[in-house]
Amino acid sequence: MIFRIILIVTTSIDIILRPQLAILLKAAFIFGIILLHMNDHFRNRYQLFESNRMLYYISMVASIVGTGLYLIQFDSLPLNFYFVFPIVEIFLYRPWIQIGLLIFHVFVFVTVMFVLKEGVQQALFPYLAMLLLIYLFRSSGREKEKGNLLNAELMEANIKLKEITIVKERTRIAQELHDSIGHALIALKMHLEFAENMIDTNPKKSKEVLGKALGISQASITDLRKAVDVLKDDQAWKRIKLRDSLNDLIESLQMTGGVRFGLFFDEHCREY
Repeated sequence: MIFRIILIVTTSIDIILRPQLAILLKAAFIFGIILLHMNDHFRNRYQLFESNRMLYYISMVASIVGTGLYLIQFDSLPLNFYFVFPIVEIFLYRPWIQIGLLIFHVFVFVTVMFVLKEGVQQALFPYLAMLLLIYLFRSSGREKEKGNLLNAELMEANIKLKEITIVKERTRIAQELHDSIGHALIALKMHLEFAENMIDTNPKKSKEVLGKALGISQASITDLRKAVDVLKDDQAWKRIKLRDSLNDLIESLQMTGGVRFGLFFDEHCREY
């Protein structure tokens, strides 16, 4: 926007300094260049490309034709720069290149070049080089946008993967707590019920069972700490031997004077 205003001011000064033009004609030309700027500002300010496509094309044609007429009349460097703005808008500001407008812009440029009797080397080659430069800039920008989009998708996928990992970890820990603490609590309940039933008839055995229940509770606390360690060290639970775990389970379920358990364990049994 600031660069456009600078070009308009520069062009207006150039018009004012031309002695062959009458004052009213100078004012008309300055007013016209301001209208061109207002047209460009209105087109982009209200996003006519998205809201009113037909009005957008009319506005673009007016900008290209108006700037071309000013080039024929004055042929100044600021106007040559101003003539580039529609090309920049066609290539960079829209999601796809407006081929019709691009062809029309080339047609107006060739017409202006013909009227001004400019040589091919003096005008056409720089114009084509400018088109190529803007196109390459557009391609570079699109590739950068694609890269940013891929990075955003990768970050989103990484977040989802972390969420899935957390859910799986919680499920695994819940299963481990159920297998260890759950069985220990059942055994503790059995021991306490046994002690309650035997406390009047056999206080000595009840005391022995209560002592064993205390041991089960202490072992449960240890198992709980092991489960918490799994959160810190994924390999912690795997280091617990299967045979030791089974022995602890049998020990907790076995009560004095009650059912006896026997473990037959294959030492070559693989753990998963």
